[in-house]
Amino acid sequence: MKSRFVIAIMVIAVLIFFSQAAIADDLADLKATHQRFNKAWNTGDLDTFFEIWQDGGIWLPASQAFPMVTNSAMGKQFFGKWLETHFSQSQWYKVDYRVIGDTGLVWGVTTNTAIVKATGLGKRVFVKETIVFVKSDGKWKAVMSHETPIPSEVEIY
Repeated sequence: MKSRFVIAIMVIAVLIFFSQAAIADDLADLKATHQRFNKAWNTGDLDTFFEIWQDGGIWLPASQAFPMVTNSAMGKQFFGKWLETHFSQSQWYKVDYRVIGDTGLVWGVTTNTAIVKATGLGKRVFVKETIVFVKSDGKWKAVMSHETPIPSEVEIY
């Protein structure tokens, strides 16, 4: 009887250890995918950017009143034209990651800088951003991105 109890405890410990290791691997993979995602945007690598998006993924930008289906023909045209005419950079601060089953959550504060290439005029905005990923065929795919502007002190008073 005592040996069964010890074996049961050992099995439970092994299951907990391996499930924690799997979560840590998923978390590291999610972080790497998010970094690749941001690098693709900042360098204008739209092939990689769209590869990371799940078909039908939705982007809810702070600068538009309507959502964009990223991998649609219209979404690809929008992003392509944007990067042809703008220098665009996104820098993440206070970023956090969480994995829950096959869902990965990334959230934080970003500064988004856009400069019109023709004029050199631009704007920097601060946003709270959340990206939801799902794990599909062993890869993290973005399914939704949402940005909420952070008002400046000038806009508050």
